[in-house]
Amino acid sequence: MKNDLTILYIASTGRTGSTILEMLLHAIDGCWSMGEVYALAMEMKRDALCGCGVPISSCNFWSQLISDLPWLKDIEAPYARFRDTFEGGKFFRIPELIPIIQGDLAREKTRDELFCLQNHLLFQGLLRLVNRFYPEYCPVRVLIDSSKDFYRLNHLSLCRDKFTLKVIHMVRDPRGYLFSNMKGKNINNINRFYFIIRILTKYVLENIIIERICKYFPSSSRYRLRYEDLVLNPEKELIQIINWLGIQLDKIDLNQFREKDNHAIAGNITRHISGKIVYDDAWTKGLSSSIKQFSFLFTLPVASRYGYKLKE
Repeated sequence: MKNDLTILYIASTGRTGSTILEMLLHAIDGCWSMGEVYALAMEMKRDALCGCGVPISSCNFWSQLISDLPWLKDIEAPYARFRDTFEGGKFFRIPELIPIIQGDLAREKTRDELFCLQNHLLFQGLLRLVNRFYPEYCPVRVLIDSSKDFYRLNHLSLCRDKFTLKVIHMVRDPRGYLFSNMKGKNINNINRFYFIIRILTKYVLENIIIERICKYFPSSSRYRLRYEDLVLNPEKELIQIINWLGIQLDKIDLNQFREKDNHAIAGNITRHISGKIVYDDAWTKGLSSSIKQFSFLFTLPVASRYGYKLKE
């Protein structure tokens, strides 16, 4: 049985600013971010930091939810499906990919009842806790799931009898995505070439698959957002998203977006630092001209569809 709660899923390749988007939306009245909630069991295993800044094991919010739903601790629990390691999930799952390509009838046959039930219980349990711990932020009408994983998105979309689901497909210039993946890695010239090919191939395939899944949503339930547009003009983009979500809001105060209590799981380190939103365009100087050109041409069909151009 569905209620008026909406689950907003942020889908992306990663390194697209999804954590910034999630934090900005979390600051909006009526919204609450869960972070990458399918990673909860994995994050508990290594006692990672909660969004509130303390280890998850010491967080009263999550401790209470885990007390209510003890199966949340199990990394094999159906709700946590597709999160295989601390870093994320596998890219190639052929038995899962085939139905996505084949269409709705094939997808319906892959519906996982326990996955739907446990995620429904997780969302409802979390909503009850927000009402209990933070009544000043209620009523919450939108829970934000920034798990990004497209397999999780696909299976959540098959649970439409349990909750309303909307999706934001977040994208980034492929050259910025490549450079973000290269930072901090010591790669020799030979391995560098194969690394670049692998990262750009992942960019193309993953975005195409997310696009494919988004087509199974009504047009009113899917939204595409570019990292560059969000960071360079956050107020304008947030107003458009809020209107799309159907949330009534008098004003947006971007100076206070880090102030609201939060207990989001995983995500970028951006979650735990202070300061304003900073546009990351380091790739414009960090990549050589030849790699910039190669990266754009390699991803051309997808990049051009998102409005990116060879000349940055």
